Amino acid sequence: MRSLSSKLRFGLQDLSISDVALIKGRNQWRITNAILESSLSYELKNSPEKLVLISRLLDFAKKVVAYEQEDKYLFKLMRDVSLFLKESELSSQELLNLECIVVFNILCHLGFMPLSSNLEKFSLKNTGLTVDLLDDFSNVRRSTVKDINEAIKAGDL
Repeated sequence: MRSLSSKLRFGLQDLSISDVALIKGRNQWRITNAILESSLSYELKNSPEKLVLISRLLDFAKKVVAYEQEDKYLFKLMRDVSLFLKESELSSQELLNLECIVVFNILCHLGFMPLSSNLEKFSLKNTGLTVDLLDDFSNVRRSTVKDINEAIKAGDL
């Protein structure tokens, strides 16, 4: 928690993308500088559904990634999702599909879930996010949600 008088508070807000400089102390990391690049809470303030979605996805990623583990793919994935949310007009159905696709990709990437051949086209390692991809996912969402829930239970997440 940053105090209101902290010089770094603007660069360390929740739902922000910042350039952060860290140094390793004896017992913990210390932040020496933080420059705000973009604030998702500001940029998505007129789309509460999108703001809730990105919050849930970031919370999920935080739960499944090991502490102090660097993962460039997950960082890029979350950055791509946030850019896609800012640039796209999406229906509530497409937002549900997006959430499911991203959770599916996180679980596959971390090894909690296999990448089956019928879902390979939804791997974001192979393709970027598009509205057409979200629409195509509607056909397999129900079975994928079931698989995701089983993977979460099996992985004790």
